Amino acid sequence: MFAGSPLPLHPSSSLASVVREAAPGERLGAWVRGIGPRVRRGRTAGAHLALSGDLGALLRRCDRVAVRHGAGPVVLPADELIGLRVLEIVLGLPYLPAAERLQALYPNLRNDGGVLAVPVGADLPEEVLGRCAQGRIPVAASRIRYRRIER
Repeated sequence: MFAGSPLPLHPSSSLASVVREAAPGERLGAWVRGIGPRVRRGRTAGAHLALSGDLGALLRRCDRVAVRHGAGPVVLPADELIGLRVLEIVLGLPYLPAAERLQALYPNLRNDGGVLAVPVGADLPEEVLGRCAQGRIPVAASRIRYRRIER
């Protein structure tokens, strides 16, 4: 089990263990911290390998993605990682009547200390934020996070 959310690999990490798991013809990605959002592509061991600091870009392009678990990499299906996506919303009001309105739209919403977490999976976060705007729910900030997973 992950101690928390999936994390990017350290830039100094060896990708040898990731490459060994590549199946011929597979589109394999590695989420690497500090290399920027541009997706760098190559081929290795008959598989396509993509490296990026932008996990979202890798999830759209790859079958499986290497992320950090503890000190080492673990390769997970992109669909599994997509299912862990959560849109965190910070409301612009100290009182949270807006949270109740948002809860009606998204029954799986969690409220954690004034930060609302809406599981979005493969849905567009912009749709959730658009519904907030339509419902006059003031959003001060938002970000995508990933829930912890069990392996």
